[in-house]
Amino acid sequence: HEDATYVRLRNLTLGYNFKGKLIKSSNINNCRLYVDAQNLWTSTNFSGLDPEIDNNSAPYPIQRTFSIGLNVTLN
Repeated sequence: HEDATYVRLRNLTLGYNFKGKLIKSSNINNCRLYVDAQNLWTSTNFSGLDPEIDNNSAPYPIQRTFSIGLNVTLN
């Protein structure tokens, strides 16, 4: 029997709202740039690929994904 204790950072989103001259000198009302990461980090002593999933049913580790986005609101 193996210890499957783990700590995981599953979702992380960092964003920045632009304000000031860049926004006021254009037709942009609001502008937000963001970066999103999923399954970023896992800490475990488990010898398999993923302590959350039965290794016989999922032979691959969970995918790590990154997204970049820009939300713009016009006047």
